[in-house]
Amino acid sequence: MRGSVLLVVVGMPALLGMFACDSYGQGVLTGSDQTARAEAYYRTGTTFFGNYGLVNDLSGSDFWAVEDRLFGFNGFSGRGYAEHGATFTPSSPLIGGSFSSVVLDACTSAEIFSAATMNSEDRAYGLARGEIVFDVLTAQSWSWTGAWQGLTYDSGAFYRVSGEISLLNNSTGGYIVNETRSSLNGFGDWIEPIAFGGVLNPGTYTLTWSHESIVANGFTPWGFFGVTTGGAPLVSCVNSTFSLVPAPGSMMVLGFGLVLTGARRR
Repeated sequence: MRGSVLLVVVGMPALLGMFACDSYGQGVLTGSDQTARAEAYYRTGTTFFGNYGLVNDLSGSDFWAVEDRLFGFNGFSGRGYAEHGATFTPSSPLIGGSFSSVVLDACTSAEIFSAATMNSEDRAYGLARGEIVFDVLTAQSWSWTGAWQGLTYDSGAFYRVSGEISLLNNSTGGYIVNETRSSLNGFGDWIEPIAFGGVLNPGTYTLTWSHESIVANGFTPWGFFGVTTGGAPLVSCVNSTFSLVPAPGSMMVLGFGLVLTGARRR
């Protein structure tokens, strides 16, 4: 008795249908820390008077928050602002869920409109910061595109904006992207595109994006600054999208496949 082998050729359309679930990249969300914080206050000695706000989420849901804190009293008037977002596809995967892309937004500003000479310190502040930790189980192509900017003024107050965008390979401890920018009192302003990409091997990664704006005068932690005003709204922003796509070769043979079935005859 002899055996025979049946050779079946599966074309591209059939295989694409079989592996449609792999047509998008996939990261498994293991951590998410999203924060929007803003404040405006003045200090007399060790006594603080102001308006403070903080929103924080660790759930892995889609996140969008605005903290807009305006405060005026006793000759002081200021405003701190923070707007922060993390919008996933698919929406709100939660910790342990999968995602293929996430829109990353962060905008902050700080402004002092008026200040009083009797105050020890005046300050306005905004912080928008996001961090996502995720696992990659198979090789994934990735891209991070968008733009970011920061702007300050030389008003006589202490005025600083700073930003960070980074992608850390937790498995090796090395940064794939590690960009920080800072503008201080009118020096170091930036407006730049964000255009990164490559391949992520299986492992754990941390994605971070943040912006911070601060204006202060009087006896500040950075020295003494005269009683001045300064700032403008939305002077520090990042708007970008991080995406995952299956790397070539990470899917099973595309184009055609071979299915071998054996049959025996008596």
